Amino acid sequence: LPNGLTNIYFDTFYGCSGFTGSLNLPEGLTRIGEWAFENCRGFNGSLNLPAGLTIIETEAFYGCSGFTGSLNLPEGLTRIGDWAFTHCMGFTGALNLPAGLTSIEEYTFSNCSGFSGDLTISDKITTIGKYAFYNCSGFSGDLTISDKITTIGKYAFYNCIGFNGSLKLPDGLMTISESTFWNCEGFTGSLDLPAGLTGIEGYAFTHCLGFTGDLIIPNKVTTIGEYVFWECSGFNGSLNLPAGLTTIGEFAFYGCTGLNGSLKLPAGLTTIGKDAFENCTGFTELLISTNLTSIGEAAFKSCGNISGKIIFPISLSNIGKQGFAGCNKVEAFRFPHTTPIPYSKDMLPGGATVEVPTSAVDTYKATDGWKNHNIVGY
Repeated sequence: LPNGLTNIYFDTFYGCSGFTGSLNLPEGLTRIGEWAFENCRGFNGSLNLPAGLTIIETEAFYGCSGFTGSLNLPEGLTRIGDWAFTHCMGFTGALNLPAGLTSIEEYTFSNCSGFSGDLTISDKITTIGKYAFYNCSGFSGDLTISDKITTIGKYAFYNCIGFNGSLKLPDGLMTISESTFWNCEGFTGSLDLPAGLTGIEGYAFTHCLGFTGDLIIPNKVTTIGEYVFWECSGFNGSLNLPAGLTTIGEFAFYGCTGLNGSLKLPAGLTTIGKDAFENCTGFTELLISTNLTSIGEAAFKSCGNISGKIIFPISLSNIGKQGFAGCNKVEAFRFPHTTPIPYSKDMLPGGATVEVPTSAVDTYKATDGWKNHNIVGY
């Protein structure tokens, strides 16, 4: 393209998929408009963006899958629109984000799977949009996120499996969105969650296998969504749950085999979803919260190293089927209820000792399900 060109308008080369060589942009160019080169799949070689470029608009290079080599973003760039480089799968090498950039929009680098090395989100960036780095599976170093970040959209780092080292999330982050770090299995250090965090949405860290150390949920978190830490088996310390937690979603800690020691459920917890702690074989003690009302199906199934007594509160009204199946080391399950709660199929290990008020022993011994256990009074 000729020298003197300063602006490429929207749709200018949209769908011109016949190009088979390089794209040479002039030094005076300052703006590339919406959809300017969308689906120009034939370009090859590096994409060299001129130093004076300040704006790349929405979907400017969407689907330009032929580019190879590094993507060199000029330091003066202040805006990269959403979907700007989606499906540009040929880039290799580091992705260096310019210092003047203030946000990363939705889908900006989605499916750019060739980037490698570290990724540093600079101090001026406050927002990372949803799907921003979705399926960028090539990164092979640290992920450094500035403390100025207040929002990270859902699926932002989905399947970025190469990151390693610890992950420290910014202090201003209030919520970890759905599936933000799903399948980022390369992390090898601690997970540092910000003190101001109030919620962790479903699938946020699903299959992040490499985290180690304790898992500390900040004090302001009230809800842990479904599948949040599913198969995060690398944690090898304690699980600390906040006092204000009210709900643990389905499969939330499923397969977190390395978490160990005593599991203390906070007083405010009322609901535990199905399979929430299934196969958490490291726990050796379970202290039930005083206001718990419901334990889901298979919630503690195969937590085979829990021992001692498990004491349930009077508020408990339901345990799903196989709720404690395979918890064979438990000395006794104590229920304060004089009227038995409904018995779900295989909710306790076969033949387990069940402690109930002395006045209710005969009632339990005459009730289906309960009568198959060793009923004793206390």
